Amino acid sequence: MRSVRVPIFCALTILTITFLIKRQSLFDLSAGVDERLIGIVIGLLVVWAGNLIPKSIESSNSACLNRSGHVKRRWIGLIAVLCGAAYSVIWLFAPIEIASILSMSAIAIGSLGCTIIYFR
Repeated sequence: MRSVRVPIFCALTILTITFLIKRQSLFDLSAGVDERLIGIVIGLLVVWAGNLIPKSIESSNSACLNRSGHVKRRWIGLIAVLCGAAYSVIWLFAPIEIASILSMSAIAIGSLGCTIIYFR
């Protein structure tokens, strides 16, 4: 049941924050702030998901019980946390015109690193 709650929580969080931000008349936000806030929240959710990766080892999966599988999950979780943090920081400080490209580059580099670690 826990495996269903986490994605539902992430989706509801993104939808709620998006709805609140898009209602700019309530908060009187300047242009571009809504995109920036959504990017920061998505980055924080990637950090949270990366923190859950090493803790999600199933006891019934014998392939993940060995030491190398556990170490790989910890490294992949660490990379996800770092990429999510970079994603949020980029959206926080980078100019809005290039924040999307830079943040996606951070995620792409992290995905490449996770792929290399997984198949190594």
